[in-house]
Amino acid sequence: MRNPSTHTAASSARSSRRSHRSQRSQARRLRDTVKDVKRDVRELGDAATGAAREQVENVRGKAADFVGQGRDKFKDLEASLETRLREQPLKSMLVAGGIGFVLGLFLRR
Repeated sequence: MRNPSTHTAASSARSSRRSHRSQRSQARRLRDTVKDVKRDVRELGDAATGAAREQVENVRGKAADFVGQGRDKFKDLEASLETRLREQPLKSMLVAGGIGFVLGLFLRR
């Protein structure tokens, strides 16, 4: 005949071992999930960094193009103005004097 307390203790021990194995298994799965999440976050961060760098380079290129275009337009304007001054010096002097006179009137008030 079996002792009921021995049977209960053995059953309790088996149940405890199963519970412990189950907890270890859950802990392993949780650890693996955390590793996967960390890897995914790192990959997303790398992708976002790459995209941001690409956008910065695009903006930098466009800004350089705009500066170059502005510089070219300024040079063209300078050449055009210089040509007009050489072709019509008297008219240029009168226009400049008129502009100076009008500015003087406004600034005096």
